[in-house]
Amino acid sequence: MNLVIKLENISKFIYEKKHTECKSIFSKLNYLFSRENSVKYLIKNCNIELYRGESLAIIGLNGAGKSTLIKVISGIMEPSEGNIKVLNYLPFKRNPNYLKKIGVVFGHKSSLIWDIPLKYSFELHKSIYGINSNDFKKRLHYLLELLSLDECLDKKVKYLSLGERVKSDLLMNMIHSPELIILDEPTVGVDMESKIMIRNFINYEREKSKTTFVITSHDPSDIENCCDRINILSKGEIVFSELTNKLKESYNEMTKFSVIDNNDKLLNLLNKNEFNNFKIENFVNLGSKINIIVNKNFESNFANFLLQLSLNDFELKSMSFEEILADKFKIYKNNLIIDDEEDYE
Repeated sequence: MNLVIKLENISKFIYEKKHTECKSIFSKLNYLFSRENSVKYLIKNCNIELYRGESLAIIGLNGAGKSTLIKVISGIMEPSEGNIKVLNYLPFKRNPNYLKKIGVVFGHKSSLIWDIPLKYSFELHKSIYGINSNDFKKRLHYLLELLSLDECLDKKVKYLSLGERVKSDLLMNMIHSPELIILDEPTVGVDMESKIMIRNFINYEREKSKTTFVITSHDPSDIENCCDRINILSKGEIVFSELTNKLKESYNEMTKFSVIDNNDKLLNLLNKNEFNNFKIENFVNLGSKINIIVNKNFESNFANFLLQLSLNDFELKSMSFEEILADKFKIYKNNLIIDDEEDYE
């Protein structure tokens, strides 16, 4: 298999002015002209290996470093530390041959020309990338049919629905047949039918053309259906990396109890987690109910424990993929930052 992306201890930092309390006018002037800088890491010591035809999900809360990592991989940002190779190029050098091999789609930013028919955006893309006319027609026809956009060609972009614009952006960045596609929130705000179509398109391109995808998304269905591997970012660091199927398999032996009768005694016992006949893997207090994750081997023991506490209103079920990801986020919640990385990007 061909290695498409290789990151070794990649970091990106910026300099911030240290804040110091100044009481006098002289100290304020001195602070203004001579204050010291401190280093703030946006991403730190990130390691990734991704091969041709694979798909990687990069997830994390707002400010975790996802957009910074995407910009480093695409070449928009130059890393401060570490080694990076994407398709055997240094992305930040912006080599034209490299740029012709990638496509980048930001779900909240469109590359389409707003006030003219959609087809002219595609024509402009054809000229920029120097695509042969015959190849362009064949590729465009194939993508239009695959994404059901035939009827949109003569529409002005501003009259397209959100789903049509998102699919059109994806199409435009696929016309030049890139080897690597970077998708930042590809299905944000679009309807269910368009989401399914985009996911099917991603998987079809991976199978047919061996295209490699890097995807950031807050939609668990995007990740479950389109991604081979998951990386969780926290404070700019990759704190968890696993194959999607292996992650799901690791939770096959888990059962979720949803206890409706919330009470202080149960919460105190859960916080202590000192039980003889079973072990609590994790729990979440939602106010109106408590979700408790228990190994399936201890199902009956824990059910009896609840009944002994006169907690009769509860249900058992397997964990959904969304709940699995939520559980992983809870494990790393103490590391997740809440300040917005967009201030620095």
